[in-house]
Amino acid sequence: KIFHSATKKGILQFVCILRKDTNEYALPGGMVDKKEKITDTLQREFHEEVLNFPNLDEYNKEKLIKAVKNIFENGGTKIYCGYVDDPRNTDNSWMETTGKNIKNKLSMISGSYNFHDENDEHLALINVQAGDDATHAFWQDLDSQIPLFASHADFLRQVAYLHKAHW
Repeated sequence: KIFHSATKKGILQFVCILRKDTNEYALPGGMVDKKEKITDTLQREFHEEVLNFPNLDEYNKEKLIKAVKNIFENGGTKIYCGYVDDPRNTDNSWMETTGKNIKNKLSMISGSYNFHDENDEHLALINVQAGDDATHAFWQDLDSQIPLFASHADFLRQVAYLHKAHW
C-alpha cells in the first residue's frame, strides 16, 4: 500500500478517462438503455471507454471479457443514486444516477458504483486503454485536486471516505 505524505492515509486509484466530447477528465460510465440491467450498462460502458484491445489475440480477448463480466456481476457498492450536477442539465431535463444495490467485494467507480480490489486480484490486472468514447484511459491516484467532469469528484470523495483513504 502507498500512503499520502500529508494525510498518512492510503491512496486509492481509479480508472480515469479523458472524454472525447468535452476534453475533460471523468469516470467511465454512460446512459442506461431501456430495460437494461445496471450491471450490463456498467460492463458495456467500461468496455467501450477503457478496454480497447486491438493487439490481443482471440483467447486473451475472451479471457479479459470474462474477467470484466465477473467483476461487474459479482461486486460493487452503490455510492449514490439520484440527481447529479451536470452541464447537460436543463430546466426540463436532467441527469440522474440510478441502480440497485449489488454486493460489496471488489477501486473503480462506474456511474455511481465502486468496485474495490483491495488485494490486486482483479481490477489491478486490467491494462486500460482508451476505446471509442475516450481519448485517453489510465489508472489515476485519487486526490481532491483532480479537476473532473460534472459530479464525478463527489462520487470519488464518497469512495475515499468509505475506504478511509486519502482525499
